[in-house]
Amino acid sequence: MQNTISEIIFELKQHKIYVSHTTLLCLNKPLFIELLCEKDKHLLLIGGGNTKTSFSISIQEQVYSDASHDCVIVSMGLTGMFCSQLNWDKNERYKVSGEYSPNLGMVVFDLKKAVKIIEEQ
Repeated sequence: MQNTISEIIFELKQHKIYVSHTTLLCLNKPLFIELLCEKDKHLLLIGGGNTKTSFSISIQEQVYSDASHDCVIVSMGLTGMFCSQLNWDKNERYKVSGEYSPNLGMVVFDLKKAVKIIEEQ
């Protein structure tokens, strides 16, 4: 799937990572996803599959039945690592756009291109 906007949102105060519905569609609606970090390059890669591994995150059915639902991952370790490596403010929210790589079969997010989400008053 090309030219589809894939996004992840980091809500650091809550230790949450939201993987957008469109990201999952790029991966052909997998039952499970895995997150891979390339710390040196500040990349996050998300891949999908239908086989559970010890590193898999299950996708709930409602994510696919309703486009307004995202996959929510709660991880103090991951969000803490991103805060320290990227000098993110732990009280802020950040959005990162990604691109599907057909060669890798994964969506690639360049975390150096994160944009702070400004809440409208």
